[in-house]
Amino acid sequence: MLKAIARYALPLLLLMLNACTFMQDTAPPDLTPPAGSEADRAAQAWEKFAARVTKAVALSGPFRIAGNMRYKGEDGKNNRVSILLWGNGKANSPRPLRLDLLAGIGIIAAQIREDSQNLVAFIPEEKTAYTHSGENRAASSFGVPLPLSIGDLALLLTGCQGELFLGKTGKMPRDYVATGQGFLFTLEKSGLEGRLELSESGLPLLWKEEGPGWSLDIEYENDKPARLRVAHPRGYSALVVVKEMERVSPPYSPEQLALILPEGTATKTLRLH
Repeated sequence: MLKAIARYALPLLLLMLNACTFMQDTAPPDLTPPAGSEADRAAQAWEKFAARVTKAVALSGPFRIAGNMRYKGEDGKNNRVSILLWGNGKANSPRPLRLDLLAGIGIIAAQIREDSQNLVAFIPEEKTAYTHSGENRAASSFGVPLPLSIGDLALLLTGCQGELFLGKTGKMPRDYVATGQGFLFTLEKSGLEGRLELSESGLPLLWKEEGPGWSLDIEYENDKPARLRVAHPRGYSALVVVKEMERVSPPYSPEQLALILPEGTATKTLRLH
């Protein structure tokens, strides 16, 4: 069982390696919607979302998240691992981050460290560390560009989603439509480009790529992200369930955020294209 999980740990990691690049945004004209209109309600939903992000960033700090992940790989088989994700949650960036994938109690399928420029993924079963340097983690040799890095996952789960959805100016996108739950906005040069559905209270419910691409559903408990459902029309899917999220004090030391490789570990460069 462990060997099977280890076999699929690297493909899973490669699915998570896409980091988004910020682009300069041109501010749209400030069009004040008429009071009480659909446009006014859309603006209020966006303003509430921006306020939630501002509050989350202000309260950000060291964190530890425990949960599990069920995912379907390129072979269509279902796999499950437990996850431990931790970092110091700085206001300007969640990195460096550490993520462990566990196949059972005390059995580690993979250990990962991500900072702003480098990623190291150690697979104990293979006694190999896979490394990558640079900002572009957009694609893998498996050809599946899941637009979520480990840093993106941390931002989503801690509520600091502004880097992903707000864009440089934070202004409400000009294009939107009303839905049964709120409003679906077409994002303008944000970290994750595509469309974002917000509830009337400003909670992100759904993100989807334009066209037949990835979709991300977010479910909440007490207004906190509890489940992330990711899917692609080609059959890839993942469900991340948060079991526990806690704030940590004092902050993690550099040693606690480091990934020390065992002596004799082979190293390979991730083949990205």
